[in-house]
Amino acid sequence: MDNNEILKNTFLFTNLDEDKFFQLSSLVEEISVPAGVVFVKEGDKADALYIIKEGNLQVFTMGQQNDEIVLAKLENGAFFGEQAILDKTPVLRNASVMTLTDSVLLKVKNDLFFQILQSDNTLKKELEKIGEQEMIKLKTIKEPGAKRRATDDSP
Repeated sequence: MDNNEILKNTFLFTNLDEDKFFQLSSLVEEISVPAGVVFVKEGDKADALYIIKEGNLQVFTMGQQNDEIVLAKLENGAFFGEQAILDKTPVLRNASVMTLTDSVLLKVKNDLFFQILQSDNTLKKELEKIGEQEMIKLKTIKEPGAKRRATDDSP
């Protein structure tokens, strides 16, 4: 599957008009990451959204006792880092992401994508809604006594 097909099949982008989709597809960078790499680290500056073209990844955070809490396992077509593209000013990552297999990711940098978001209120609201749900989940998980494994849903 080529990058444009993957983008079209990512539910965040299914309603973009042709011009915005063309802008988006021109912003995408394809990157390869070997298995076993903590690719995104909790607390680091978040500057991009990633869509999984190929591979399996695990999203996790560190609990109160410095134990690893798995938040999600992601595969082809899933995305992560959506909070990074909501604002022109980079935020900090809320969780870490590790590649479980050799992976190919599509990277959408926030500074460029922010221009598209400014003209697409529906997409911006969808991203905000996802972000709110994820922050609630993360806060609940990090509380004392939370389950070690949160969910297999998208972060």
